Amino acid sequence: MQKRIFIVCSMLFAFVQLSWAQSYVVSGIEKTDKEGMQYEVLGKIGNHYWVYKKNETVSTIAQYNEQMQLVKQNDLTFLPAQVQQIEFFKRDQQLFAFYQFQNNKTVYAALATLNVDGQLKAEPVILDTAQNIRPGSRAKIFNLIESDDHQKIMLFSVNTSNPASIKLKTSSYNGNFEEIADATISINSNNKKSTLSDFALANNGNLFCLRNTTQNNAAPAVSLIYLSEGGSEVIESAVLNTQFLLDDIRLKIDNANNRVLLNSFYAITKKGNIEGLYTYIWDANTKTSILSSANRFTDANRALLTTKRNLKTALDSYYIDKVNTQSNGDFIVMAESAETYSNRSAFSRWDYFWGGPFYNPFIFIYWYRPFGFYPWTRFV
Repeated sequence: MQKRIFIVCSMLFAFVQLSWAQSYVVSGIEKTDKEGMQYEVLGKIGNHYWVYKKNETVSTIAQYNEQMQLVKQNDLTFLPAQVQQIEFFKRDQQLFAFYQFQNNKTVYAALATLNVDGQLKAEPVILDTAQNIRPGSRAKIFNLIESDDHQKIMLFSVNTSNPASIKLKTSSYNGNFEEIADATISINSNNKKSTLSDFALANNGNLFCLRNTTQNNAAPAVSLIYLSEGGSEVIESAVLNTQFLLDDIRLKIDNANNRVLLNSFYAITKKGNIEGLYTYIWDANTKTSILSSANRFTDANRALLTTKRNLKTALDSYYIDKVNTQSNGDFIVMAESAETYSNRSAFSRWDYFWGGPFYNPFIFIYWYRPFGFYPWTRFV
């Protein structure tokens, strides 16, 4: 009797394991897939899973069925041989491909629309151009951002050829890339070291970004810039801070409460340790700041993040990865450490062949920051 009960229990346990077990299907390697091929998984459109592939100068959309068998693939022959950038936006039964390329001294921003079969619905449309760009520079001139609800899209470019005046040009579109408005504004810049960064688009079409100005023997000056859809209203609000060295400020729009959140780790001395989290909140209804606060991490907080005795360095390898907003006005800041604890293999984690997750000189452009290296170049 005991033996029978044991067998039944074993069978139930095996059934539970099978019920919760994950399964996956692997696609085969196609003859056209070459070493060094670039690819991007675009998701499911229609009944097939789409994957963008780029082999040297040939770009292709490959479609796979539920068993990850190749159903069809179409070469994107409308793309120039040298594309400086390409981004995809999925919409129901179609795909938008935004790309930019250069011809002589002109850089073009273009848009192509693909149907559910991966074929062009119409000839690509030129959205904008930039003149007098040095041939062969492969400079990224145009930037495309999307609102959280995917109903607003903005194309913008920043012209810094005149150090005294930064020119920002924008074009607003709805979710189907139908143009709503365009604007060109000039931002006075007496300091040649003034740059714009962290562009974000609200669900109502308003644009926000940060202005960073390097100062001698002082922490960089930061301000928040608000640009209404269409450019009829421009407001710059200084982020008043004389105490802290802010590191890699992250901008997040709280659409539910019509607010803008700025979060950054901070230090109190140059090249010092991370002391806490600085938060700045700007209300879009009153167009004023409603909070500027610094929360210092306690030793109890630090002890949760490290096994080292020196708790001062516990957060020095962390960077803010994402900020999630809540409907009641609360928000969650998620940070990730940029170090590994495995020395057994050079391939223990993605991109660790170069000794760390952010040190690949062929992928990332990096520079010195108070707390280390970061994997992104977020200034334009």
